[in-house]
Amino acid sequence: MNLATSIILYADARKKSAFKHEQEVRLVFYDENREHSGYRGLLIPVDVGVLIEKIVVSPRAEGWFLSIVKTVVTKLGNEIEVAPSEGATPLPIDSLLD
Repeated sequence: MNLATSIILYADARKKSAFKHEQEVRLVFYDENREHSGYRGLLIPVDVGVLIEKIVVSPRAEGWFLSIVKTVVTKLGNEIEVAPSEGATPLPIDSLLD
């Protein structure tokens, strides 16, 4: 793996320390042998109910987005908790944008 690839993979896997409490896990698949070259993604079958215990929505997302995520999760037959991030406190500039 070259330096440029390492930097790209690091950027994809990095998480801001302010959200460390969310204990998010990210999967990045690196196809070193380029067996899947040209694909935009790779389908990996998983049991979503086992893999995901909670969906945490961005503190910057509006209420309608949270509602849509909850609806989609339910329509797909999953019983996964959907909640706004605990870091959802408004920023001082938010009051100026209202």
